[in-house]
Amino acid sequence: IPVVLGFAIAKPLGILVIILMIPPMFAGIFATGNIYSLAQREIVANKVSPFDALSAACYLLRKNLGPNIIIFIISVFLWIVLLIPGLLLIAVFTLPTIYVGTQSIAYLIITIAVVAPILILIFILISGFIGTFFNVLFTLFYQEIKKITPPKFSPVDSGNPAADRV
Repeated sequence: IPVVLGFAIAKPLGILVIILMIPPMFAGIFATGNIYSLAQREIVANKVSPFDALSAACYLLRKNLGPNIIIFIISVFLWIVLLIPGLLLIAVFTLPTIYVGTQSIAYLIITIAVVAPILILIFILISGFIGTFFNVLFTLFYQEIKKITPPKFSPVDSGNPAADRV
């Protein structure tokens, strides 16, 4: 609403309002993102209700504000670093498709039929890699601020200590 009102009054005022809204926007993204991620881990680790998890997440955010800001900055930087190669990889497939597709409708249909499944696989791989990476990163952060040590499992751990000693 402030941005719309700023532009309704005068274009320079609208631009000024947009510039002034950037810090609160980042603060909102920081708070909601970190609280959401901490609450997810709280639900899984302690098997609590979502409302109790939100309460615990807010407490963890307030109690560990410095580390939360650092992990947020690291996450934003890593998102950018990981997203650029993904976008370049997608461009490698889409730009030739666009070029070939401009030659004729038949070429367009054939290239879309070939390239669309490849692009879908690339999207799945990139989102899976990035999602897994950031979930592990934030889970390790959660364990660190809660002072939880992850369980140590060997690749041949059967769950039976007597059988594993053999």
